[in-house]
Amino acid sequence: MMDEMEGLLSKAVDFALKYERIAGNKRETFMENYVEQQIRFLEKEAEKENHVLFLPFAAMVDTCYGKKANYSQLVKDWKTSSYLHHGWALLILADTLEQMAEAIYEWYQELAVLLCQNIEQYFHEMEKQRRTDKKEEQTGTRKMDRALAALAVLKACRMEVIPCDKYAAKAKRMFEENKESSCGTLLNSVAEGIWKELRKLWGEELELPVLEDYEGKDDEKSVSILHKTARSVVLELPGEDIYYTEAYEIWVNGVFVRNDHHMVITIGGLCPKTRQKIEIKRNGTILTIVTETEEEYVTLNVRRFGARGDGNADDTIAIQTAIMSCPKHSRVYIPAGVYRIRNLFLKSDIVLELGKGAILQGFQQREEFPVLPGHIKTCDGQGEYILGTWEGNPLTSMASLINGIDVENVVICGEGTVDGGGNFETWWVKEKNGYPPYRPKMFFFNRCKNMTIQGIHLKNSPSWNIHPFFSEKIRIYNITLESPDLSHNTDGIDPESCEDVEIAGVHFSVGDDCIAIKSGKIYMGNQYRIPSRDICIRQCLMEKGHGAVTIGSEISGGVYGVTVTKCLFLDTDRGLRIKTRRGRGMHSIVDGISFDQIRMERVKSPFVVNCFYFCDPDGMSDYVASQKPLPLDERTPQIKRLRFSNIVCCDAHYTGVCIYGLPEQKVEEVEMDTVTISFAANAEAGIAAMMRECVPTCRQGVFIKNVKKVIWNKVSLEGAAEKEHWEGVDERIVN
Repeated sequence: MMDEMEGLLSKAVDFALKYERIAGNKRETFMENYVEQQIRFLEKEAEKENHVLFLPFAAMVDTCYGKKANYSQLVKDWKTSSYLHHGWALLILADTLEQMAEAIYEWYQELAVLLCQNIEQYFHEMEKQRRTDKKEEQTGTRKMDRALAALAVLKACRMEVIPCDKYAAKAKRMFEENKESSCGTLLNSVAEGIWKELRKLWGEELELPVLEDYEGKDDEKSVSILHKTARSVVLELPGEDIYYTEAYEIWVNGVFVRNDHHMVITIGGLCPKTRQKIEIKRNGTILTIVTETEEEYVTLNVRRFGARGDGNADDTIAIQTAIMSCPKHSRVYIPAGVYRIRNLFLKSDIVLELGKGAILQGFQQREEFPVLPGHIKTCDGQGEYILGTWEGNPLTSMASLINGIDVENVVICGEGTVDGGGNFETWWVKEKNGYPPYRPKMFFFNRCKNMTIQGIHLKNSPSWNIHPFFSEKIRIYNITLESPDLSHNTDGIDPESCEDVEIAGVHFSVGDDCIAIKSGKIYMGNQYRIPSRDICIRQCLMEKGHGAVTIGSEISGGVYGVTVTKCLFLDTDRGLRIKTRRGRGMHSIVDGISFDQIRMERVKSPFVVNCFYFCDPDGMSDYVASQKPLPLDERTPQIKRLRFSNIVCCDAHYTGVCIYGLPEQKVEEVEMDTVTISFAANAEAGIAAMMRECVPTCRQGVFIKNVKKVIWNKVSLEGAAEKEHWEGVDERIVN
């Protein structure tokens, strides 16, 4: 019987292929000359064994000519069919669905569910068979059946009646393994065409290993989980290594994923709401953790909303439509391609994922950007609504590439890139930067809560890369920030008046400060008095910026509780950099700053605390620059406790420790414990602190002025031309 069925099926496949080749021609002629003859023939043949073989072609003919009277019987026959455990039957059912073209949705949906259920059952039985029979016999009949089942699955993925990320790659592999069968050879071009369509729609996500439920016992948690989504986990490895560690392998549910050597990693390609066993294997040791991914309601692919990703079309509206259409606990997915955008605005409770190879490419025409007004008076005339900001003031600015205004619970993740299009001709020309609307940032979060960015690559931002403003619970993990040297104001991350910020595993290479913690200029500090507080920075690599971790200079609201641990600073102008000045105000208090386990290499001036920073039009004034004590008043800022421990600085240039406190408001306390600073043999001369009275230095070990208390424990200076200069220090404790 099977041989007869194979012969009948071959005729059916041949008929289907002829139809596909000729479907673009005049269907009336085709119908008259060919279809009716084949339908009558197949009907007679099918009656001998199983009449379902006739149904898809009857449905095809009916659909072409609007004759749908047979659909109810068609659905009934399929639901009672006893052949759906065969690949050829799954393919015919998939063909039936395609030909119905959702003409009567209720019937279409019934068959879609039936197809999905039987595909799952087919794969389940196939895996069961493989497990029980390791030397599984690959007969011609079995190979043919699996090739046909694989094609049915690919078609089901194209119609999106089954999840593409779970089944498409598996079906493609199964078809490749069995395509040498007679029917597989005939259908190879069809399978390749469908795979090409799916690949364009979903990109690299199709080829990720399907990491479904882990059914074993939980292991001891020896790795820390920083963040989870439905499809990814961010982990931090234990140990004392900084940013990099010895190479290791990542395995998930027994499947090898990749090699890596970072202390903070992202593992993607997971399935929603499943348990995952993650193993880190290195030199015979295994670190393990079992965790459950988050749930996901639906994925919205931006290509289905009209985004082209061809590098030419403006895809802003298509992607924005997908974002605004996304329900809670769901994902907007951007597959591989170059998507030109102007500005995107986020909504709450969504995940925006950039797949591998996806690039959001910002436009460069200034006049095309919408603007965010700096402040708008409330209707009662008593308050204001702040939207745009620029360097600590509410000033009209261009909308950023990605904006979050009063949103919460948002994740931006993936392996893709956001390219701001920054260049020296359009965005980094000095004369064009001094008037509003000011340049856009890459990311701008205004009054947001619980915002996470992880995994992605940011480059060429027109100004600051990531600017959280008046926001809380900001998480930034395992991303790369890249801007050309000397590009203007291209800070990496600038939390301004933010609380509860965690930055881990980030690689910075920017044209200005890598991290600059702020809380507004004079107006914002006096009006709102919102400090930045509780900021944790660790396992980061910072290179080529003006400062690695900077506090200021716009800190009129104050900065409290900043911890920086296990970070690597390479080739930055300064390591720690505190910038403030007279005029920042009495609420501009810096307190509780701690650096521990830091390594600096070729950092020109590792420690700079500058209370005379000469920014702004009045920055060069005698009031700001005077070294004489001035009266304490509402304009006077304050720096309290600073602690630095377990720090190694190699190949410094200008000054090892440069601390300039105000004579009328001295820095309260500086503690240095186990700190080593060595200078480069060919060190260059330069200015450590940007202030009017600072002169160039070279291999100056320590310059400390106007500090109440200094605790000096195990501090080593190597290669310094001038070791120590102390002035205006009230108490000095040396161990």
